[in-house]
Amino acid sequence: MPEFRAAKPGGARKRFARSHLPADLDEQVRWEAIRTACDRADELTQQRYAGIGDQYDELAADLLTDPAYQQAGSVGVRKQAAEQFLTAWADGFVPPLSR
Repeated sequence: MPEFRAAKPGGARKRFARSHLPADLDEQVRWEAIRTACDRADELTQQRYAGIGDQYDELAADLLTDPAYQQAGSVGVRKQAAEQFLTAWADGFVPPLSR
């Protein structure tokens, strides 16, 4: 589900998963399903972004030509545009959080 992949890891992704499960589902089953789905999404995100270093130059050049990035008037808006650009590049997976 693209919206689930694009939700930020942690709270947003868990809230999205919870809202899409049947209301009458056993609470323990619900949390296990949410945990499993979030863990799998995290794994797939890591896999998708694992090789990004080899593509930095190409991605940077593409980002600089992205209309949303070009029109961004502040650092915060540029950051959002870059995140959206990378999410599209990564088949809907939001970039992993910096640690």
